[in-house]
Formats: sequence, C-alpha cells, structure tokens
Amino acid sequence: MTAPFFGLAYSINKTLGWSLLGVGMLVAVMIPAIMTAEHNWVPEIIAGASKGFTTQFYTKPWCRCPAFFVGIAVGWAWPSLLEKYKGRHQTMRTRMNSLMWSVLGVGLCFAATFGRMAFFQCDLESCFDPVKSPVPRLFQYLWGSFAILAWCVGLAIIMVLCFLDRFLPLIQAFLTFTFWQPIAKLSYSAYLIHTSVLIWNTCQRDRPVSYRPTDFFFHFVSFTAVSLLAGFCVFMLVEKPLNNLKAALM
Repeated sequence: MTAPFFGLAYSINKTLGWSLLGVGMLVAVMIPAIMTAEHNWVPEIIAGASKGFTTQFYTKPWCRCPAFFVGIAVGWAWPSLLEKYKGRHQTMRTRMNSLMWSVLGVGLCFAATFGRMAFFQCDLESCFDPVKSPVPRLFQYLWGSFAILAWCVGLAIIMVLCFLDRFLPLIQAFLTFTFWQPIAKLSYSAYLIHTSVLIWNTCQRDRPVSYRPTDFFFHFVSFTAVSLLAGFCVFMLVEKPLNNLKAALM
C-alpha cells in the first residue's frame, strides 16, 4: 500500500525517493531489535513462538517491509544502473565480478536459511530462553534485524544476475528451465496459502514433532505439493479471473 508513495517521491525527485526508501529500510531494520528487547524474545520463528514472536511480529506486515523495499530498490536501479551490464562476459574481470556477486547472493540466502540452526544447539528449555540461548544476545538482535533483509538482498542479487545472464552458468540454466514457468505462476498463491497448510498439519498432531532428517525431507515434499495444489485452486478461482477482469478493463 505504501509503494505508490515511494514511487511518487521518486518521480518528483530521485534523491528524495532513494532517501525515503533508505529511511524506510532503516526503520524496518530497527523495529525487530526494538521489539525483541521489549518483549524479551528469542527472535526465531520456533524458539520465540512461546513468547509471541510469531504472532506479534513474524506474521505481521512490517516483518515483510525489507522484501518490498529491496524489490523497489532493484526496480529503480535496473534501468538506470544495472541494465547496461546485460549480456555474457567479455573479459576475465567481468567474469570474476559476476562470480563474486553470485557467491555473495548464494551465501546470503544460505546464511539466512541455515543460520537459524545456531539457535537450536541446546536443550529445548534453553533454546526458548534468550539468556540461556547458545546465541549471544547481541547476535540475536542482529539476526532479528538482518536475517530477512539478508535473504531478500541475496535473492535480489541472484535474480539480477539471472536477468543479466551473468549468474553461475549451470545453475542459471537450471533456474531458467521452462519446467519452472507454471510453478512460478503458482508461487505467490502457494506462498499465501502455505501457512494454512502448516497450521492444518500442526493442529492435527497427537504426538511430539520428530526432527529426523528424513521427516524433514518428506514433510517438505508433502507440504510443497499440498501448498502448490491449494495455490492452483486460488490461482484459478481468484487470481486468474481478476487478472482477466483487469485486462478487460484496461
């Protein structure tokens, strides 16, 4: 809802737009640290759930601000800064630059995904206590503030490199395979509905959760399949008809 205001500011003056976006990003980074200190959370979706981290922060719109701000920044930077680099490498220097950016993008996504493992190198009681947690309190604040932003920036780097045809060659060929196109159309609907799938599964459990790797794998496969199926229903019943209506009106 706020994106048009940023766009309006950018259309009036680019410096104003970037300044406003920077302020918004700063606020988005500060809010998790402030709320973590105020509520004495462990800023992780499972470890902090018992004290309300999930319900009071993780599922709220302001938790998603970094994603929107990074997306806006990429959209602004593409025509004025990034698009001119489109095309395969011509020199070893540009090849190495792309390789370093690729490693950075993948590394940020990897850190944002698997860094949360550090919060669970303890017994269950200690994991849920911010004082007894194996992660020092300072790094808890840093994780709460920058984990989502790191994922967004890493993913943005990968996407931009793919648009420029400068990502890691074999991985880029895999990511741009036509097989992904219909799944990509369902991705947003599946994203919206997947929490309902997870809650549906959790509320029907009658025994403790097992954390064996095989269980994680099969849960991932089944949750992904059910979420995509539900996303397909949402796409056909809501998203596609509304897109058709918008196209007809325009």
